[in-house]
Amino acid sequence: MGIAREDILVVGAGPVGLTLASELHRHGVACRVVERADSPCPDSRATDMQPRTLEILHDMGLVDEALAIGHKHAGVSLHSDGRWLARMSFEKLDSPYPYALGIPQDVTERLLLRHLEKLGGSIERRVEVARVEPKPDGAVVTLLYPDGRWDKERPKWIIGCDGASSAVRAGLGLPFEGSSYEDRFLMADVRMTWDEHLDHIYFFYGSDTFFLVLPLQGDRRVRLFTNEPSGPERALTLDTFQELFARATSIPAKLDEHGWMTRFSIHKRIVPKYRVGNVFLAGDAAHIHSPVSGQGMNLGMQDAYNLAWKLALVARGKAPESLLDSYEPERRPLALSVLEDSDKDQKRAMVQGRFGQAVRNNVLEIVTRFPSLVRKRGEMNAQIGVSYRGSPIVAEERAGLLGTKLRDDPTSESPTFKDWRDFASAPAAGDRVPDLHLGEASLFERLRGTHHTVMLFDGRAPTAEGYENLSRIAAAVVVRWGGIVRPVIVVHGAKAPPELQRETRTDRVWMDPDGKLHARFGAGSECVYIVRPDGYVGYRAQPAEQAGVERYLSRVLG
Repeated sequence: MGIAREDILVVGAGPVGLTLASELHRHGVACRVVERADSPCPDSRATDMQPRTLEILHDMGLVDEALAIGHKHAGVSLHSDGRWLARMSFEKLDSPYPYALGIPQDVTERLLLRHLEKLGGSIERRVEVARVEPKPDGAVVTLLYPDGRWDKERPKWIIGCDGASSAVRAGLGLPFEGSSYEDRFLMADVRMTWDEHLDHIYFFYGSDTFFLVLPLQGDRRVRLFTNEPSGPERALTLDTFQELFARATSIPAKLDEHGWMTRFSIHKRIVPKYRVGNVFLAGDAAHIHSPVSGQGMNLGMQDAYNLAWKLALVARGKAPESLLDSYEPERRPLALSVLEDSDKDQKRAMVQGRFGQAVRNNVLEIVTRFPSLVRKRGEMNAQIGVSYRGSPIVAEERAGLLGTKLRDDPTSESPTFKDWRDFASAPAAGDRVPDLHLGEASLFERLRGTHHTVMLFDGRAPTAEGYENLSRIAAAVVVRWGGIVRPVIVVHGAKAPPELQRETRTDRVWMDPDGKLHARFGAGSECVYIVRPDGYVGYRAQPAEQAGVERYLSRVLG
């Protein structure tokens, strides 16, 4: 199937559109990108990258550059009523990047734009979308060019990454369901001098206002976010922010050398569907919410990351169009959850009255003393706790409990009760694959690329029969899906057995010297995991059977 650059139209060249376009190019599919603005974003706007977004940048080959220009946030500190309610660390997050990264949106866009251009992509600026009409075999889009010329064009797919005022969404006639906050909100980038370390995100809950302080790269540079108390509209000046900070907390601080400042409203909205025919929505075009939890840009970039590999496979004729049906059921429920959580965070920050504030403060102090609750919330904010369980393109199979053995038998591949239990508690179909060291490289490094990976675990019983089965599965996968699926046999030990010498020569064997990978994936006995290009488990089974692997790959990839 031939695919031309004009067959895929990405509308919008912010972080979401640039991520999508870059990923399409990396997956072997060119696309066209149009943007109504005449230049990249000039302001800092969105500033926080969560750990999962950093993992995505790792896969894209950009994380080192991002870390070099960003500022790490090691935790969150909460303050109210003259005392610190809690100081929470990110260091125990199960990610190679256990921190948030303060990095202005204009810097992020330049990073992504350079990446796209290296991959052969480009942006057509001052091009506006006037109308979108979905058709059975694509869509018709009316574009307005800088010279005043109007043109109707017919790409196969259109992806609206054009922000909260999306012309693509409007062209589809989709409602943006939700509500708006009555309060006015202020943001500013300033230099801040105080006694606190700039390695945390700080929340200050005042009597009639809140203050969020996010450190940025540079000499004491921070992003400030607050609500404007009722009354006459205040001037956007350093004095205004100095006054409001003093109202939120008694901690002394001096603000100077301001940069970007803005007054804005906050909305909580989402579209009822992410796809109409061959037209998709991603990022703020599909959902918007309070910035208090630092999720918006991350949610949008991850929308793009999720959609890109699927669209690339379909566009290249390597997967059926039904694969695209999984985009909305995987991403929209997550957006709904983020909207609800950010709404609760926003309302918590704006509680009025001494009694309500005392209740909030006491609850926060108590809840943050429970490590399991803090960890769960931290994983969701970091977006490493996101799962696609229930997605139409994930599945798992395993033998019943009655088929297990009570004791280990090194001559048999059948699972014991412990193997069965360990597999049940390991990453499930739809879960994000965790990272860990595997010999000289991390698992993320070994999985990195645009392919599916079939991980065939031999378990602790090194039998010739087992190795023959895994080799047979690997060979069948290569014959049918070799260009887009990579099988590997994971050996529990430091040396490959004689039965796998041929696979070793074809780089289809990973050694697991200390058994950590087997333990993390509950692979005490023979089993299989299929990892998608976006690092989520698409399929798993215990035991590993060729029929199950082929059945799953045939359904997803054709």
